[in-house]
Amino acid sequence: MSSVTASTATVSTDGGRVSIDGTIDFDNASGLLEQVSATLLATPAVTVDLGGVQRSNSAGLALMIEWLAIARECGHGVTFERVPDGLRQIARVCQVEALIDH
Repeated sequence: MSSVTASTATVSTDGGRVSIDGTIDFDNASGLLEQVSATLLATPAVTVDLGGVQRSNSAGLALMIEWLAIARECGHGVTFERVPDGLRQIARVCQVEALIDH
């Protein structure tokens, strides 16, 4: 199990499970993209647990959509667990909630 800290979020990886804790924002989005993408590229099925995310803005939704695209591009799967209500609300407003609910 490895753990890496981005400015206000921590990413923990255990096989095909990635857990994110803290805040997702524009300041740390590129670092989170890079960290989680490495697992998506290397692992056929990844679960991203967002239950530890205390705050997020639209950068969190953009990350989720980008992670989906990366996984699909290499024929891998990604699912999201425990998506915070705030991220769900942003997805609903943007009419992309179905993308993160599979």
